[in-house]
Amino acid sequence: MGSKVSVIGVLITVLLVSLAVSCTCGPTETAPNQTKPFITYKSVELVLSTDKTTYELGEVITITLTVTNKGSSSLKLTFPSAQQYDFVITMGGEEIWRWSHDKMFAAVLTEGTLAPSESTVYQEKWPQKDYQGEPVPPGSYQVIGVLTAHPESVSHPLTIEIIG
Repeated sequence: MGSKVSVIGVLITVLLVSLAVSCTCGPTETAPNQTKPFITYKSVELVLSTDKTTYELGEVITITLTVTNKGSSSLKLTFPSAQQYDFVITMGGEEIWRWSHDKMFAAVLTEGTLAPSESTVYQEKWPQKDYQGEPVPPGSYQVIGVLTAHPESVSHPLTIEIIG
């Protein structure tokens, strides 16, 4: 009888220790946030992502647009200027920030080629500021990625939350 009690005690102890080790203490990290792949013209796939879904007020947000050729042959992309991509942030349907708004791009046709299954990744950081450089308030925001090739392709919107 005594050995059964000690075996049960050991099993309970192991179970409790395992449970304690598997629990995380402190703040939890939010998982990356990503749109479903979106095929645009000529087999171009756009995937928009952010490093998290929820951010603290003032925390820098990393935005990534991955452009992939899902076709079986090389794909030539023609851009009407040196700009190849853009990122737009909206709140309640109103545009509050655009990555390119304070940039100048050469007014020359630019071309690029993507081999089958090849991807190009565009990434920028948004410091949670609006067009005037003012901090944005907490709330729900939509992020949009744009491939500026002709014709222009726009990703599905991605929602992020800023908490304060």
